Amino acid sequence: MIIFIINMNKAEKYIEKVRQWACTEDRISALALVGSHARQQAKPDSDIDFVIISDDVALLEKDVSWLNRFGTVQRQAKEKWGSVTAIRVFYADGQEIEFGLATKCWADIPADAGTKRVVRDGMVILKDPNQILEKLKAAVVKEHHKKLPDIKINPVAPAEIDSVMALVKGAIEKMHRNGIAQWGEYYPTREIFLADIAAGSLYAARIDRDIAGIIGLDENQFSEWKGQDWADNKGKPLAVHRLCVSIAYQGQGIGNKLMCFAEDYARANGYTSIRLDAFSGNPISLGLYDSLGYRRCGVFSVHHSDIYCFEKLL
Repeated sequence: MIIFIINMNKAEKYIEKVRQWACTEDRISALALVGSHARQQAKPDSDIDFVIISDDVALLEKDVSWLNRFGTVQRQAKEKWGSVTAIRVFYADGQEIEFGLATKCWADIPADAGTKRVVRDGMVILKDPNQILEKLKAAVVKEHHKKLPDIKINPVAPAEIDSVMALVKGAIEKMHRNGIAQWGEYYPTREIFLADIAAGSLYAARIDRDIAGIIGLDENQFSEWKGQDWADNKGKPLAVHRLCVSIAYQGQGIGNKLMCFAEDYARANGYTSIRLDAFSGNPISLGLYDSLGYRRCGVFSVHHSDIYCFEKLL
């Protein structure tokens, strides 16, 4: 379970509204959050930037009534950036959002310089059923990090507890600086990680001698998970806990590799599904799980903050 201390802020609520809208629209092939919010460097007055992939770009440009789904539109402006049509919207509550509209050609591989720049500057995939953006992101990341050493994933040793705590501390501080009140003083504690290590359930992604990220894999399910809309009720689910990437290696696909490792581990050990939960106010983790095909199957609240439950059948 994850402990939080504040509700979603205004920007996070807008992001979730746009994601929910896109997920119900068949004409939206893919959606991504880009820019400062995607790389967790947004300031309180930062605008929100989206890329919307659709075969109906002309219709979305002509009939902009969909913009009113997210708030009261005060004014809007249209700009053209190469193959992208950007609609900049100013909402009555002061929030500014740029919706970049593009066809699937924008995500062609190899990508052009403009597309590469957008992806490298931060991209969180919010909808991508056909993996249009996932393939694009993987290609750009692979090109950008050709010299990244091989990543090895194996259990964390007891002697590495200080390295684990330093990694987690850095990640928490960065999240809090960016307005994401995920984790804190009371969770996850040193004692929790020591118990994970003793049980052999904490794994580390390693680059040379560095721990680039960690993930917990076990069968322990939080009490709040009971009664959620799980599809796998008769099988053997594996639970994922405490996924965290070092700030020195964020944006390099470490979280994706750890989740792929979890799926390989689950299949090799006879598990039939994976379960996890994630803070509603963290677009990075939500985008990761959505892009990997995890289904949102419930929600519960902790300290007045919503936590989503995710599941993937194997």
